Amino acid sequence: DFMWRRWLGRIHRLCTSPDLSVRPSVVVYCHRSSSRIIPNRLLEMWRIPHACNVPIIVCVTDVCGVDDAALKEVRKSMASMVTELGTDALARHASLIEINSEQKTVRGHQYKVTGVKQLLEGVVNALHPLHSMQLCSRPWVGMG
Repeated sequence: DFMWRRWLGRIHRLCTSPDLSVRPSVVVYCHRSSSRIIPNRLLEMWRIPHACNVPIIVCVTDVCGVDDAALKEVRKSMASMVTELGTDALARHASLIEINSEQKTVRGHQYKVTGVKQLLEGVVNALHPLHSMQLCSRPWVGMG
């Protein structure tokens, strides 16, 4: 539990940092579809950037690596958590994207790359024009 609290503290420090070159513009959480889901922990982690108005993109990866029943359960669980998270102060919901990052053949069926384009679009669309100033030095406003 100590390590978990330490990890949450690090996320909080990054999301609230006065140094704009450290503060994230977007948080992308990737979860392998075959991995165990611990809803309370994920929500606890996601609530930190969400409370700081940092857009969140939740990616379920390797969607072709599990059977249909397991994928259905993962989809249901992740969608439920994104819904429970609700909107941030800017009325934005977290995004949920399914990704198969490489082409593969399983039992004679060929699975194509999916979701990568949507992830890139999600990151770019989540950025606000003011984020372009995050890496600029602005000594005249005391932030650089």
